[in-house]
Amino acid sequence: MNLIITGRRYNVSPGLKKAIEEKLGRIRVLENQKMQFHVLLEKEKLNFIADISFVLDGKRFYFQTKEPTVAEAIDNLTDKLERHIRKHKERVHAHARNTHTLTADTGEAAPFDYAEVSKELRSELDVVLHLANSDSGAEVFYSGDNPGCAMAALQESDELFAVYGCDPGGKCWYCKHIYLAGDQIDHTRIEDCYAEQMGDREAYAKIEKEAQTLLLYTNAESNKVQAMLREEDKLRIYILEK
Repeated sequence: MNLIITGRRYNVSPGLKKAIEEKLGRIRVLENQKMQFHVLLEKEKLNFIADISFVLDGKRFYFQTKEPTVAEAIDNLTDKLERHIRKHKERVHAHARNTHTLTADTGEAAPFDYAEVSKELRSELDVVLHLANSDSGAEVFYSGDNPGCAMAALQESDELFAVYGCDPGGKCWYCKHIYLAGDQIDHTRIEDCYAEQMGDREAYAKIEKEAQTLLLYTNAESNKVQAMLREEDKLRIYILEK
């Protein structure tokens, strides 16, 4: 395990770095994993924020906690990290078993269907709150910001959500990371998003291999951005660009 620990407006002492290394080292699901973690500690007026980011099985993870003390923030972050990695591993193994069974029984890949995006306009907050209080995992929707392109939202953790959308000019796709605090948006972070070009069968193979709930990609034939979603153990494809 390769661990990078930095501070923002906070001096991370050698003793604290050692404590974080020991806590992460005790997470059993990370044993024998050659991975690089980046932990960022930030001091606010009343709270400490602890972030951790890393890539596992081709999927990028990002978790954040906010607590009154740095010790509480690190403990909460470690618990959240272990819980979500264990769930991810369980999903990977379950999908591997299901894919093997489907292939053995039919000799063909599991089916996926095309579906229409609901025309109902919804706000990002409404969608995020619905995901937080349901087992959906991901949704596609139209907002009033850009009627020409649908958006896709993914729940990444209890408080973190990723919303994929396109600027009104239809030129650039982005990923907005939304941090939820109760029933309100705490803060957001936006970065560019690249929708890799591939066929539907290739997208299916990728989403199954990496046990993802949502995959954004550019259809190799139509050259339109699409979202493949896992909905109740069935894969559906939504065309996001009109």
